[in-house]
Amino acid sequence: MLDIYYIDANIFIYLADKTSEYSKACVRFFEESREAGILLATSVETIQEIVYVGQKLKSFAKNFRLAKYVPELVDFVLPVSQEVLPLYFELVEKYKKINSADLMHTAVMLRNNIRKIVTFDKDFLKIKEVEVVRLS
Repeated sequence: MLDIYYIDANIFIYLADKTSEYSKACVRFFEESREAGILLATSVETIQEIVYVGQKLKSFAKNFRLAKYVPELVDFVLPVSQEVLPLYFELVEKYKKINSADLMHTAVMLRNNIRKIVTFDKDFLKIKEVEVVRLS
């Protein structure tokens, strides 16, 4: 069975920000995952989040370009479909203090049988249904 990793928005944002302390780790991850044949997935929620962060941090043009480039960096851009909602609502009830967007990412992952997420967001460590892949 092939490994599929779900890529969180912060990984793409740090990848594009060469001044970030995490940028090199992100570049290395994408290079090594390709060499290892690991499939990469994200969702339309990730693309929306990248644009939202750009609006919030006054870096809209840069983040908008990044959002449009994300589909070229992954093997799959997964939808947030009606079938995801029951899982999402279940997660919201279970993890009331975790960010709604993180729970939507998790629901998309679970709906698509993906258990590994690449992220720097520590909240995902609290979600028992997923395994966080830490970059160093």
